[in-house]
Amino acid sequence: MYRAFRGQVKVPIAVGEFFGARWDINELIEQQLIDYARVSIPNVGGITEYMKIAALCETHYVGLIPHFSGPISEAALVHACAAFSGPVLMEMNNESMDGTGPREVPYLPQSYDFRNGKYWPNSRPGLGVAFDPKRVQMIAEVTQHAAPGALFHRPDGSMTNW
Repeated sequence: MYRAFRGQVKVPIAVGEFFGARWDINELIEQQLIDYARVSIPNVGGITEYMKIAALCETHYVGLIPHFSGPISEAALVHACAAFSGPVLMEMNNESMDGTGPREVPYLPQSYDFRNGKYWPNSRPGLGVAFDPKRVQMIAEVTQHAAPGALFHRPDGSMTNW
């Protein structure tokens, strides 16, 4: 499908927002059927796996546009993408009302640094975030067991995301 699609468009192709393993995207990268990988740290299983995908992208001149998956994940992505030598764009899903950058997250008094329209890694320990549990707002309370959600499987029987 992507091979046929690639020949029909003249705009960059970015895919992978819901991919959960490097094997979901490796052929698209290796065959240069995409221009940007949209994978994110939580979906692929962590920083190490994300960096393996980034190395694969770097080798084949494919850029990164990681899918926004929360402010703590975004902080991890800032650090991971800073080590990538190819093109990187960041999806910013929590933009401030005036459009000048990310809005403040009440439970993260320290997070990524945003200056001059760009995210910057910082020198604080770990991911560079500080979490304040007193400022977290409860949005739901689960008081009883519910039936599990639908599980999706690949053709080989392994579970997958979406």
